Amino acid sequence: MRAIPLAPSEWRNKLEAGKDIDKASNSDLNRDFILLDVRNGYEWDIGHFHGARRPDVDCFRSTSFGLSQREAFASDPLADLDKEKTDILMYCTGGIRCDVYSTIL
Repeated sequence: MRAIPLAPSEWRNKLEAGKDIDKASNSDLNRDFILLDVRNGYEWDIGHFHGARRPDVDCFRSTSFGLSQREAFASDPLADLDKEKTDILMYCTGGIRCDVYSTIL
């Protein structure tokens, strides 16, 4: 099963619901949604949403596939979340990363 795509208006509504992100504690924010940036390190450095998380990888080749369970957990930016109770808003520039991560989630 893949992640459910959101229409641009739905994405915007989710972001606006969390517009006080600077004032919210991490635990408060996680109850509603989390932003997951699955772009590469260069794209992240150019700019990203405030409060976004990203996998600890520089490129798609270095994803956690094939790592030990402990190594995979350490590189997972969502390891501490209850994914059943958290909306995960994922974004990328397109291509294989969003496709693969949406399947994993």
